[in-house]
Amino acid sequence: MNKELKEFLQHEEHEHKALHELQRQEVAKGMRLREFFFKKNEKAMRARGDNFRKSRRQFLEFMGKTGVSASMLRAFPAIAGVLAARTAHANDEAKRAVFCYINSGAPDGYWLPKSANEMNLVTEPYAAVASICNFREIDAVVPGHGRATTALGARSYGQPTSDTIAAPVLSASTPFSNVFLGSAPDGQDISAFGKPKSDPQVALNDYFSAGGGDNDGPDTTYLKAYQAQVRAVEQLKNKLSMDERDRLNEHAAALEKIEKRITDILNGATVDPASCKPVIADASHYMNGDIVKMLEHGKVQVDIIIAALSCGLTNLATLQLGAESGTWKTHGVDHYRGFTGDSHGSVHAGYTNDAGVPISYVECHRYLSQVPVYFIEQLMSVSGPDGKPLIETTVFAQTTCMGNGMSHATPNAPFILATKRPEFKNSFSAANMSASGTTYDFNETILKGLGVPGDFASNNTLDLLS
Repeated sequence: MNKELKEFLQHEEHEHKALHELQRQEVAKGMRLREFFFKKNEKAMRARGDNFRKSRRQFLEFMGKTGVSASMLRAFPAIAGVLAARTAHANDEAKRAVFCYINSGAPDGYWLPKSANEMNLVTEPYAAVASICNFREIDAVVPGHGRATTALGARSYGQPTSDTIAAPVLSASTPFSNVFLGSAPDGQDISAFGKPKSDPQVALNDYFSAGGGDNDGPDTTYLKAYQAQVRAVEQLKNKLSMDERDRLNEHAAALEKIEKRITDILNGATVDPASCKPVIADASHYMNGDIVKMLEHGKVQVDIIIAALSCGLTNLATLQLGAESGTWKTHGVDHYRGFTGDSHGSVHAGYTNDAGVPISYVECHRYLSQVPVYFIEQLMSVSGPDGKPLIETTVFAQTTCMGNGMSHATPNAPFILATKRPEFKNSFSAANMSASGTTYDFNETILKGLGVPGDFASNNTLDLLS
């Protein structure tokens, strides 16, 4: 056994022993804090519940006036989404949020940009969207692989995450409270919603048809369910205004695009790279046997989320890219010295170049950063139910559960907020606030800015509110 391999195995053994002890301590702490949390927030949680029930009653009363049967609404959520958008448009402007998680933080000194025109090594892909991005390096609070739910603001095991807190408020009148998708999400949960849907075909079946799905593989009944939706839409057209009819037609076209892309991928056919920004590799597909191609897979999941938001099926979505275990690999990247390891390996066993840059770590996370960039671009270019670009009503939040993954340290954890909502800063900014700001501050600032009620402990808004 060579020296490098021996040192790596010793590191792994020490890491897992430390992780086990850390998790034991966190569980014990969580059990103590869980009861305190719910007791402290009982009033706010009751207020959220009342708001949710009131909005549901208003929505159902509105449905009765449309002449559309309840059974049709239950069977065809795309129809309910359009009608939910109608009542939302008649009342308050919709507020939306999307969370995008990336594992293992970023290497110190190579993530935070200097300006909107001068990205860092990891953040190079963000140049196209930097004008509306607020880059923040903050403290991840829990070191190592201790508790991934900190990425979405959970202060201990068993406590709600930001997406589960926001969903009843933001999506009170939509068919689905949330859409939670993932690419190679094997590892600790990041959300109190549990496990994401990692199969795009199953996600389509679950969110855009009457059928149910699971994560065991593609559901070949999707086409029949989709055709049933189309027939139902045709029957409903005389009950809709011209604008609503146009939105349904646009939604159907979006679904056809996604369906074709996924069918081509499953059949081994070419993915059209022109439909994506940034452009993906020619003739690529998102699975290689059982191995996920993260860039292509992540973009397909983004397309599904965007379609759900634009049609009014939900106002809240979470995309999990990887997990703290970091088992995904890059595809089509000409790595320094031919590195072939996974994300976790790039952090702990990757190469450092002659300039002292942890280049394998940089390359892996620069590659994956193309997915959240594509996400932001789609929010900027696709309109919501109100006809406005989604970015004008949606807060995009990129999160992680670590600072520098190489040392498992908590400072300098990379977070991004991008939006054109008036409550938030909506032009470029970049700051290291690790000394005073945490993942709790970031998540609770988003909830406060969106008007989600709650007794939030954080007072530091990280200069993200307008």
